[in-house]
Amino acid sequence: MTTATVEAGTNLSLNDFFAATEGGKIFTVEFYKRTDGSLRVMNCRRGVQKGVKGVGMAYNPAEKNLLVVYDMQKLEEGKDEKGAFRMINLSDLKTLKMNGAVYNWDADTQNFVAQ
Repeated sequence: MTTATVEAGTNLSLNDFFAATEGGKIFTVEFYKRTDGSLRVMNCRRGVQKGVKGVGMAYNPAEKNLLVVYDMQKLEEGKDEKGAFRMINLSDLKTLKMNGAVYNWDADTQNFVAQ
């Protein structure tokens, strides 16, 4: 599986971001949690299949504007028995760090804007 390449300094749409990270690329994202509104910083990746039982989820995360990721920090801490799968709230994104570039989320245009 190959990932799309993104040039530094270019803006990213959500679809560009999805394509660039689908093959397991590690990235850092900041977003506001739905549960309490606190800022969450997560170092994560997509496409991880470790610990997946093949049962499927009870709901479709995309319908709730969520993105399933594997939290790399939980993996390193080893304190979570549930595994390190988490959801990113795509409604309240703040920043993205990927490929050495930093992007701010622009809610009006629904794009990541390069810093």
